[in-house]
This record gives sequence, structure tokens and C-alpha cells, in this order.
Amino acid sequence: MSIGEQVRFLRRAIYRGLAERLAERSKVPLSRLWVLSALDHHRVESQAELAEILYVDAPTLSRMLARLEADGLVARQPGEDRRKFRLALTPQGQAEALTVAEALAWIDERLSAELSKDEVVELERLLAKSARALGTGATRSAGAPDEDPI
Repeated sequence: MSIGEQVRFLRRAIYRGLAERLAERSKVPLSRLWVLSALDHHRVESQAELAEILYVDAPTLSRMLARLEADGLVARQPGEDRRKFRLALTPQGQAEALTVAEALAWIDERLSAELSKDEVVELERLLAKSARALGTGATRSAGAPDEDPI
């Protein structure tokens, strides 16, 4: 099996585990939880920047943000000029972002249970190196798309 196929199967297993874990702990759909997690981990200057982090198109993100705002999880605050606004997590939104962080930590624990500390460090190094080889950032863990296109 190719490396790409192995990564694809692992990604699907991780996604499935996260989806199940988060469904037990939150009523917020996974796609919107990723938005909250990204806002918690990145200082985002624009909606376009957030869309880039999450790998979603602008209209999709706009709909997700509107719903998150209506649900009281995100607040739009005035930006540096009248044309811009800043997105901020409300206390409820922060709690949901923490739920995502806890689920990701749970996945990390499960993935590293069979590995030594040195193997975990080596795996992280190899994953970052692989991401660079494909021309993608190795630190995009906080934002991920809702669907697995692979």
C-alpha cells in the first residue's frame, strides 16, 4: 500500500474517532467546531484568512459564522476601520473550542499509546517534513475541513 493510501486511511480513522468523540460532548456540528477551534488557535485578521486556514470557500464560511453568531458562540467586534470586524469567541464558544482540544488530545493519546516517546517525536518530525514536501503548512491542525475529500 502506498504512503498516500496509508495516510488517507489513517486520516479517515482519525476523523471518524473525532466525530464520534465530539458528538458525545457537543451538539455543535463538527464543521462549526473546526471554526471555533481555528478562532481559538489563530489570530485571524479577516474572514478570508479564516477561510484559508479552514480550507473552505468564503460563502460556506459566511454561513457557518452566521450560525455560530446566532447560537451565541462567536461575536463580531468592530475592527480597525469601519469596513472590517474582528471575530471573537464568546465564553460558550471558548468552552466548545476546549471540547475540540480535549478530543484532539484524546486522539493523540490513542495514536501514541503504541509508540515510544522517541517514536512520537520521529513521527511528528516526519509528518511535518511530509507536509513541507507537499507544499502545505505543518501547523494547520486547529482548522480542518468538515468533509474528508479523499
